[in-house]
Amino acid sequence: MRRWFLTGLLLAIFLVMAQTLPTFQSGTQSPIQWTEPTQSVTPIGSTSSQDTSFEETISLSPDPIMIEKAAPTQVGPLLMTQALDKALLNAGQINERYLVIEIQAPESTDSERQPVHISLLLDTSGSMSSEGKLSHAQMAASELLNQLEEGDTFSLVTFSDTAKVVIPTTPLSGVAMAQRALRDISPEGGTNLYDGIQVGLHQLEAVETPGIRRLILLSDGMANIGQTGPEALSRVASSLVSEGVSVSGIGLGLDYSEDTLTQISDAGGGSYYFVNRPGQLSEVFDAEFHQMTEIVAQQTSLQIDPPNSTELVEIFGYPTTRIGDAYHLFLGDVHAGETRKVVARIQVQGSDLAETSVVRTHLQYATPGSKTVPPETFREVHPLVASTSTQQNEVEQSIIQQATISGVQAHAGWYLDQGARAWEQGDRRTNRAMLSKGGALLRKAAEAHQAPTLAQDAAQIDAYAHGFDSADFESDAGLYQVKKAKENARAYAH
Repeated sequence: MRRWFLTGLLLAIFLVMAQTLPTFQSGTQSPIQWTEPTQSVTPIGSTSSQDTSFEETISLSPDPIMIEKAAPTQVGPLLMTQALDKALLNAGQINERYLVIEIQAPESTDSERQPVHISLLLDTSGSMSSEGKLSHAQMAASELLNQLEEGDTFSLVTFSDTAKVVIPTTPLSGVAMAQRALRDISPEGGTNLYDGIQVGLHQLEAVETPGIRRLILLSDGMANIGQTGPEALSRVASSLVSEGVSVSGIGLGLDYSEDTLTQISDAGGGSYYFVNRPGQLSEVFDAEFHQMTEIVAQQTSLQIDPPNSTELVEIFGYPTTRIGDAYHLFLGDVHAGETRKVVARIQVQGSDLAETSVVRTHLQYATPGSKTVPPETFREVHPLVASTSTQQNEVEQSIIQQATISGVQAHAGWYLDQGARAWEQGDRRTNRAMLSKGGALLRKAAEAHQAPTLAQDAAQIDAYAHGFDSADFESDAGLYQVKKAKENARAYAH
């Protein structure tokens, strides 16, 4: 009877958690611009030095009642799920929890796609002459041109010491001319990335027909001419986001700054790719093109408002800005079939009443390919409320399986990222300690929550630890480990 009572109690809890107070609005407000806040700002996230003893709260619960996933809420074309890793809070106590917010786009069902407007920004500095980088980039760009359809446009901008428009915005009828111009490119000079982004975005800004507008940046090196700082580069990448123009970054080889390129991609609302071998470029260009043709929402952003009873300790893997009491995250483009997640560590003071308010989440997005500039945006507000209990065993048994897995993965990804950064600084001791903690966290959670996927993740982190141990500082093997570790840490959090 007690087991049936607990199951019924948890079912009632999830009905409460699934309730929302929607305030659906439409208008022409621009998205949250985290790069230029108007009030005092406290960034938190991937490089935080917060106390990481949270994993100590993971325990082997006797006879757990696991519910696989919380119920989603429809937000326009998207499904949003927000949940804690445990459904119940201890009444009158501070509760350590993972907060997991998932945004899911439906699979594509349209037989006709929207027009796409691509500006390819290609690094032609001297380093692109090595290892066949430029020739593979030319081949991949040529294949990209062959996928264009009526209504699409394409432009090509190169950058070395300066930026140059090689192919102005051209429709499908100009593809043959574009192919010839593409073959005549040769590498020389330095890397003026800032000017390249500016010129490439100008080509897209001039496109007047509706459709998806995307700047695809390919570089193999560090910005060393003009404005080179990550903040300036991120700022220019985000400059046309409110008008529906996004930026994706592709890093080629081992000599570029992955931190700078991910910041550019995050600010521009596009995707980031690490390409170790030039021969992989065609596959990446193809994936990027097909994502563009299936965009469901643009300028997607989250605002998380915690009440006085909740403290946000850490938000994993995203550039995050605090303005007043609210936390802002820019997610950018969301394509069909994609699930984006945001994971935070929080502390919640459990109320002595039956329920406790945890957070209020604001989800904002714009319709892709809108004919209006800036595009029409939509915003909904959803509260997350958790039930409380005075029975410790009931709280420990109220596990939400998917939220637990996502929370532990993102937390372990933080350790992986910090370990890679320690290795970059020549600190093997911290590198080993971070990877050891990440692996231990995953293994403990895998046993406690019967989650074999977490055991697989632990094995992957162990493999990274071995790779770092066997690599010399500044070696190609070591640089590769750093880039792959940061890329996988990002995937754990996203």
